[in-house]
Amino acid sequence: MGVVMRRFFVEKTTIFSDMATLNADESRHLARVLRLGAGERVQLFDGDGMVYEGIIQATGERARIQIIDRKIEAATGKPLRIGQAILRGSKMDELIQRYTEFGVDTIIPIWTNHCQGSFDGSKEKMRQARQERIIEAACKQCGRARPPRLGAPLPFADFLAELPAANENPGSRRVLFWEDEKGANLRDISFAGAHEAVALIGPAGGWSAAEVAMARARGFQTARLAGHILRAETAGLAAAALCQFLLRNL
Repeated sequence: MGVVMRRFFVEKTTIFSDMATLNADESRHLARVLRLGAGERVQLFDGDGMVYEGIIQATGERARIQIIDRKIEAATGKPLRIGQAILRGSKMDELIQRYTEFGVDTIIPIWTNHCQGSFDGSKEKMRQARQERIIEAACKQCGRARPPRLGAPLPFADFLAELPAANENPGSRRVLFWEDEKGANLRDISFAGAHEAVALIGPAGGWSAAEVAMARARGFQTARLAGHILRAETAGLAAAALCQFLLRNL
């Protein structure tokens, strides 16, 4: 079994010819946490699909890596976008990490009627800075070279308004997972010919009737995930896995 190379994020602007310089956080992790030194091989990714293999030339505040090989990782699969109702505490962070591992293309935090607390744009902006680092770490762990796009938090109505009309994008499957749906399960929605999917995951308090009506007006079909109510974070993981399977990404 070959040796698994450690993986680090590198900013494209710090690559000159065949030499890359890591930022302070990555350099600290390389030298102090993993205790890697000069001469050891590592792998880098820049967030745009380029993967580099290199040899450590120097550690310290800014580690320097000599690039010996590079390759582009082509985008694969059909995009899955998730509109995730904002959850409190660490639940949102954990979901974003799992969505990254599942290969979700875009994650949009949305504020709904039954989200806990009140919407605070400045706090959500601070949370997003942390969540970007969570995505970066998840990509390092799972070997993903193209991180998901983490959109700015939006009120639910604004999220829907930004979507094109359903008849303008017939290859898109739009699903709102709703615990009060009595008739349709996800298996009842055909993904044949789909080139992407948009999934909406509600908060712990569920969707309001008005929100369901708004989503249906924008082309979303409602579906149950199980015969019983799932926790919001469990529903998110199940929805991501099932949609990726139906899109043939898994």
